Amino acid sequence: MPRIRKVLLDAFGTCFSPRRPVFDQYAEVARSLGLQVEESSVKAGFNIAYKTWAASHPLYGKLTTPPLNPTVWWSNVIRDTFLHAGVPPSRSSSLPPRLPTAL
Repeated sequence: MPRIRKVLLDAFGTCFSPRRPVFDQYAEVARSLGLQVEESSVKAGFNIAYKTWAASHPLYGKLTTPPLNPTVWWSNVIRDTFLHAGVPPSRSSSLPPRLPTAL
C-alpha cells in the first residue's frame, strides 16, 4: 500500500464559518472606506470574481506561471468583486489600499 504523504481538508463551512456572510462583511468594510455598494451586488460580484480567479489562477495563484502569492490573488478577487458589484472601473483601480487588508 502506498504511503500517505498529504491529507488536505476543506474546513470552511464544516469546522469553521464566518459569523456573518462574507458579502455582508465586504460591503460593510467597503462602505466604511467610502464606497457605495449594496450587499446583494457584492454577493453576486464575489461569486463571479472568485470563480473567475479560481479557474484562471488555481490554488490561489500557486499554479500560475509565475506563481502569485495569496495576497496578490485575494487582492485581485476583491478588486474584481467590486467591479462586478458596480463600482466604476475608474474607481476600482484606485480602491482604498486598506481594503484588502481590512477584509
